[in-house]
Amino acid sequence: MTSAPRPVPELLRFAHALANPLRHKLLLEYHSAETSPSRAAKRLGAPVNLAAYHTGVLQREGLIELVRTEQVRGAREKYYRATVEPWIEDAEWALLPLSIRHKLTQTLLLMLWSEVRRAGMAGGFDAQETHLSRTPLEVDDQGLHELNGALKNLLETAVRIQQDSRARGGELTTARLVLMHFRL
Repeated sequence: MTSAPRPVPELLRFAHALANPLRHKLLLEYHSAETSPSRAAKRLGAPVNLAAYHTGVLQREGLIELVRTEQVRGAREKYYRATVEPWIEDAEWALLPLSIRHKLTQTLLLMLWSEVRRAGMAGGFDAQETHLSRTPLEVDDQGLHELNGALKNLLETAVRIQQDSRARGGELTTARLVLMHFRL
């Protein structure tokens, strides 16, 4: 997953796209599987017209691409897939202005809190496989870098597990994996 940082102008466009909660969610949908704006809207519980508008923004920014069209009830349904990974690498994060990092952090935390709240109210933490922990740590600068590396490795493993699950073709369960560490 680690690659050279994007050029700053491209990185800024990407960060601005991710700062919008619906565009962020749509990019994750298009990364997870090729899909159409109407199908993505249904999965996200979003209005189709907003999903279509923000899909257009993502396409104009080069973050998704049209892969096929299908004739559906007299209309053409367009299917897209992501052309980029839907996250910002650590080296890229460091290149972003503080104001954009703040906006992205606020957007992600609001999205996260909304999903956690919904899951909690719907019994989403009741399953035996659920893991929830908060672990205060005291580490030095090297320890912070090691924590980043461990989280990146876990993310790579999680993406591989998702790909393997899809390849097996069985019934899939929607889950969320939240990774973060921060200074207090």
